[in-house]
Parts: sequence; structure tokens; C-alpha cells
Amino acid sequence: MKTQEMTHIFFVRHGQSIHNRDSIIGGQSESPLTELGIEQARSLAKITRDVHFDAAYTSTLSRAYDTCNIICEGRKPTAKRLDDLREQDYGDWEDKDYRDLVKSQPDMFKKFRKDPLHTRPGGGESLAEMAQRVRGVVFDKIIAEHEGQHILCVCHGGVIRTALCLLLDMNLSKHFFLFDVANASLSVVRLGPFGTQLLGLSMRDAKFWRFDGQLID
Repeated sequence: MKTQEMTHIFFVRHGQSIHNRDSIIGGQSESPLTELGIEQARSLAKITRDVHFDAAYTSTLSRAYDTCNIICEGRKPTAKRLDDLREQDYGDWEDKDYRDLVKSQPDMFKKFRKDPLHTRPGGGESLAEMAQRVRGVVFDKIIAEHEGQHILCVCHGGVIRTALCLLLDMNLSKHFFLFDVANASLSVVRLGPFGTQLLGLSMRDAKFWRFDGQLID
């Protein structure tokens, strides 16, 4: 990357889905936005209305794709859907009530919390496996193809936490659960002459938002 170029990645977690509302594990299963989720996406569209996005990417799952379309409505660019931005595959845990699984499989939940990098929840995808695809799409596509631009990336909580750890050179196994990424929240990363900087995390309130291409106050 050229030292004077600054690339900004605007990570957005999708609005509230039916699974989110009902404490159901979604993973890579489909779960549409609730009415609240739609309103949350509209609120984000207003918050980011003054930002010019040079490119927009979204997960192929409808809750992320619909959120992205609401944000991009009436403005460019058209969102590109990517499988590698899908949430972690939770295998047999998907479409199950989180609270019931905690009671029925306490040992597996403890293992997942202690060693997410190598644990396959529900027989699905380990964090290491998800990180491999997230690293590829973030570094080899978003950053490599859009140097010096503003990129909107609408996806999922697990994907955003993974991307932040990778971009900030943090230990993924130790810090994956450190970030709390709320529904329909905005997290912004800047890559430039001072390296990678986290400009904002899980923002949803316009009172705390101002973007002038340089910094967020």
C-alpha cells in the first residue's frame, strides 16, 4: 500500500433478524430481518448518508444483503454478494434455541469459548476455517482491489470480529470474543501511513458519528 493512500472499510452487521430476536443460532441458515431490523438498517442509511462508498460487498445471506440494499438505496455502488462473507457455519446448532443448547451441551459451549480456533460448534466450521476465508476476502479482494477507497462491507458479527482481529494483528483465539458487535452497527477501520487503526466500533448513534475522510470524533 502506498504510504499516502488511506483505505477505509465500513463494516456493518446486519439488522435484527428473526433468529436474533428469538435467541436462535443463525449461522449460515436463512433468517429474514424483523421490522425492527429494517428500521435499524434505515437508521444506518441516514447516519452514513454523507459517506461516498466506492464499493459495497455483502454476505449472500438475505439478512445482510437486505440490510446492504437499504443502506445503498438511491446511491452507488451496487452491492456484490460474496459467499466468503457468510457467518460461521454452526452445523447442528443452527436453527436451535441458544438457551436450550447451553443447558444440553454445556461442555461443548465451554470448549468453544475456551478454544474457538479449533472447536467445530455443532460439527460445523471452526474459527480457524472461517478466518481463512475471511482473510482471503478482506486482504485479497477488499483491500487489494480498493486501495485508497471507501468500502462498505455488510455481513455478520462473527465475520466482523474475525476481520478486526486479523486487521489489527490481534490473537484471534484470545480476542475473538473481545468485540461486541451489535445488530445494525457500524465499525470503521482505516489503513494508511500509521498502519491499521480502529476508528469506531459498534456505532449506532448519529450523535457520536462524524466522518470527514480523515477521522471520526
